[in-house]
Amino acid sequence: KKDNCIKFCDIFFSAETINKDSKINKVDFYDHFTHLLVHSFLHINGFLHKKIIDFNKMKKNEILILKKIGLSNPYN
Repeated sequence: KKDNCIKFCDIFFSAETINKDSKINKVDFYDHFTHLLVHSFLHINGFLHKKIIDFNKMKKNEILILKKIGLSNPYN
């Protein structure tokens, strides 16, 4: 059954942490931020990654969504 309820949430990001992590991983700040935003939206919509099977489902969706908006696979 599809969940048709409206979801409300708060998402908080630390620009300092995103900047630090993007430099460490040698990725563009905005690409990393976009990945985190997509990741957050998936969580809001019920995706989890406590089990490896759930992690793989979530990762597959992240990669697909990011590809659709022109970003490369962040897991490579």
